[in-house]
Amino acid sequence: MNAQNLLTRYLRPGKLLFGVCFRLSMLFKLPLVVIRTIFIVLTLFFIPLGIVGYLMLLLILHPKTGRSMSYTLMGALVGIPLSYYFQPDVIGHFEGSGNMISYLSNLASTISQYDEYVGNGLEVLVNIFLAMVVCGLAGGAIGYYSTKRKNQKNNE
Repeated sequence: MNAQNLLTRYLRPGKLLFGVCFRLSMLFKLPLVVIRTIFIVLTLFFIPLGIVGYLMLLLILHPKTGRSMSYTLMGALVGIPLSYYFQPDVIGHFEGSGNMISYLSNLASTISQYDEYVGNGLEVLVNIFLAMVVCGLAGGAIGYYSTKRKNQKNNE
C-alpha cells in the first residue's frame, strides 16, 4: 500500500473502524483528521486512555446502545468483586479469611492496612478501577455482538 492510498483511506469521510471519529466530527463540526489525530495521540502517549475513551464513545454514540450499555454497566458492577483477583497476594491476609466476601466487607480497613504496611493504598483502588474497566468492556462487547446477531436474525 503506497502513501497516497494510505492517506486517502485515513482521510475518507466514512467509518474506518466503528465510525466514532466520524460521528464526533459531525457533532462538533471539526475536520475528521483532527479527531482521528487526537485519538492517535491519546493512544500513543496514554495507552489505555485512547483505547478506553474510543470504546466508551462507541458505546455512547452507537445508535443502538441500549443492550450494549446495560451489559457494560453490569460488567462494571461485576468487576468490583472480581477485583479481588487483580489485587496483590498480601491483600488476602488482611481482615479475615482471605476470600472475596471478607475482601468486600472490609474493603476500607483493607485499604488502610495495605497503606500502612506496604505504603501504597491507592494501588488497591486503581486495581478495582481496572477490573471495572476490563469487565465493563467485556460486557459491552457481549452486548454489542448479541445485538448485532439479533439484528441479523431479524433481517433474514
